[in-house]
Amino acid sequence: MVSAELEFDPYLQWLNVAPGSRPPSPYQILGLRSLESDANLIRLAYIQQDSALSRVVLNPTDRAPWERIRRELDAAYALLTDPERKAVLDASLRRKNGVASSLKPASGGNGDGAAAPGAVDGVTCCQCQRPNPTEREFCGGCGQPLWDKCPKCGGRCAAEERFCGACGANVAASWEEERRRCEMQIEEGLALAAKHHFDPALRILLGIAQLTDPRLKIYAARAVQALEDIEKQHQAEVAQAKATLELALKCFSVNSFEKAQSALEETPHPLRTKEHDALLERARSCRQEILTLGGEIRTLVEEKRVSELAPKLERLLALRPNHTQAMEIATQLRDRSIKSAKLRLSRHEYQEAFEQLTYVPSVAITDEVEKLRDTSGELAAIFAAVQNGALAEPALVRLAEKLCTIAPSNEKAAKLRDQLVERAKKKPASPRLWVGNWAPLPTRTYLDAPVDVLAYFSRAKAASDKVAQVLAEHPCQFFTALGLALQAFERAAIDADITPRDKSGVFSKLTGLGLGRRLPSAGWGIDLDETALKAIKLSVSGKDEIKVEAAEFIGRAGGPAKNSGPAENSTETAAGDAVRQTLATFVERTGEIKGVPVCVGLPGSRVLGRFCELPPMPAKKVPDSVQYEARHQLPIDLEELCWSYSLLDPQDGKVAEKQPRPFMLQACREAHVRGRIAQFKEAGIPVDCVQNDCLALHNAIVFEFSEGAEVLARGDAALATIDFNATGANLVVSSARHVWFRSFGSGSTEICRELMREEQLTLDQAEDVLRRPHRARRYRAWVEAVEPYLQQLANEVQRSLVTYRKSSPNHPIKHVYGLGASFNILGLLRHLRTGK
Repeated sequence: MVSAELEFDPYLQWLNVAPGSRPPSPYQILGLRSLESDANLIRLAYIQQDSALSRVVLNPTDRAPWERIRRELDAAYALLTDPERKAVLDASLRRKNGVASSLKPASGGNGDGAAAPGAVDGVTCCQCQRPNPTEREFCGGCGQPLWDKCPKCGGRCAAEERFCGACGANVAASWEEERRRCEMQIEEGLALAAKHHFDPALRILLGIAQLTDPRLKIYAARAVQALEDIEKQHQAEVAQAKATLELALKCFSVNSFEKAQSALEETPHPLRTKEHDALLERARSCRQEILTLGGEIRTLVEEKRVSELAPKLERLLALRPNHTQAMEIATQLRDRSIKSAKLRLSRHEYQEAFEQLTYVPSVAITDEVEKLRDTSGELAAIFAAVQNGALAEPALVRLAEKLCTIAPSNEKAAKLRDQLVERAKKKPASPRLWVGNWAPLPTRTYLDAPVDVLAYFSRAKAASDKVAQVLAEHPCQFFTALGLALQAFERAAIDADITPRDKSGVFSKLTGLGLGRRLPSAGWGIDLDETALKAIKLSVSGKDEIKVEAAEFIGRAGGPAKNSGPAENSTETAAGDAVRQTLATFVERTGEIKGVPVCVGLPGSRVLGRFCELPPMPAKKVPDSVQYEARHQLPIDLEELCWSYSLLDPQDGKVAEKQPRPFMLQACREAHVRGRIAQFKEAGIPVDCVQNDCLALHNAIVFEFSEGAEVLARGDAALATIDFNATGANLVVSSARHVWFRSFGSGSTEICRELMREEQLTLDQAEDVLRRPHRARRYRAWVEAVEPYLQQLANEVQRSLVTYRKSSPNHPIKHVYGLGASFNILGLLRHLRTGK
């Protein structure tokens, strides 16, 4: 079996390659004569041999040699079709044969042009001059290599040859040039490393270290050693740069910017990270700022511009706390400011004294400065409030008395107090207003319309002294209840409420009012918010005169701040208990309500309002069109809502069918409405309808101002009303035939919380101090806590009115009124009138 395998020659059997050297040369395996140069013959020979190999029927044991021969055949064809590689092979064959013309057919002899047996050896050793057969790689006499590699083309050359047979290059000179290149690259890598450019240095040296030729091994060894040295140097310098950064950070933290800059600049630039560069830039900037500030301070001192010194001294001493000259100037400035402040305080120039003390840098502040600041700041704040107060209200009178107590020698303050007391005794110009004005009215208000406090209504007269007393004791707080009572006995301008109804009767109440049915003669309106319950019972006399038959004000147990916050079970339970207790008190006072309709309010923040317009259409198509618009305007499915609408600017007959139909749409989640009704039913109070607080206020304003020569009786004129309470504010713009409203989410509760934080007060103390600022430990702190919220509310109202004027130019606002439980906060009316 073994002998049979040895006798089998696949080259001979499959490709008809003559016996000889195995494996055969590229020319032999293709059946070509040596040095064949005709490309067509080479391609034809490859096709023939490939076809012959493809026709072989293989046994399982022949698969491996067949695949090997297939690879050799493809490699031979690739070599002979590559001009450069073929030239190297031909040069080698010529050297073996001794002469270029010794060409033999591939079918005879060895087929590769090798010398026949007994011919003279073709390679002479360049060391010992001994001839060697061409098959040898090393000399048989001295062991030196017989073949060389051309450094230019990579071809094989005899060692004794001076020029490459493939490319004609001078082999020795080429190798010398290669050695010089290696030397230069090693020197370049070392030079880059010396300049701390380690990455390019390592790349260059790595290319030399990977050389494998024996002639260049000395350079490869040098490159390897240089790589090791440079890597160690690199690691050491990176560690040093990191340590330098830490040192610079420490220096920077103690304001030693010079040392930080010096340390960072010593770090070579290639080793600096982004942190190095950023810190170095900051150190340079701080040093430059110190120099600049020093020059500016000297200039200000020379020019005696004292008011500009403090911030620059503050900054300089923040950068250089131990700056001697700056500290001296700060001390001198402090002493001068103290002297000036005391002088101005003696003259009762409180704001000027406070401003003088603001010139003292913080590093120079002493207990004396702090005390003078508190005194002058407090007096300045109280004096400004008394002088600029909008109304001669009780809170302002008490502040004036406090000012005179703190500064009894201030004759101007005493005079202001006396004038204020006299003004407070006078009745206001209108019975609807709370108290008379104090500060002169601005020519143009911040809201572009006159602004006043609406305290009382005059059209619905009190039926008894007791009722009149309740209304007088709680000004500004019964207008929403009035509007709800008007809705209860069907005298409201807009009667589209949000009481839950059967789905089949969405419009039944809107279209069926007053048709063959007698109107109620009385009605309760109950306004229950986070602070109190306000209820009014209206009745109509025989002369169709509406009177306030009863009025109840019940403070709600547990203020809004106590019941606000995260929606936890305990909080919800406490809020529910407070509501039940308040309603129980109301039932106890009024007795069981039977036969009188009751309308309750729902906070405006719970109700979504939309103001839209329908195209001209017959009246019978309006309900369906409104419902279609509601589905597109409201973000919640109508099945989950209680909603209603009212046409605005209504027209009659055929005129209406030719005019666009503006309408108001209001909606609230049904769960909220039913929850409100359930609270009253649990207390034994039947609820006939539920109305949005904003529309209830609109109904009250229209009722109050639309008779005789009142504003709303004058065509399209409008009034704006701001109802400010504990949880937010409702802005309502009302005219005889139009309404627009919007709710804000921030009320007096937020101000109470700020007072609690700033003054370290309890909730009850904060609520008391909010309405009685003279009781604050420091009135200036009260101003700093309250004023931002008042300014925010004024800005929100101003922006909202601008929006309204753009959307409803045909209903200009003639007057703005403020009301609500929180509208009497000192300073709110001033902000609405002046914007500050």
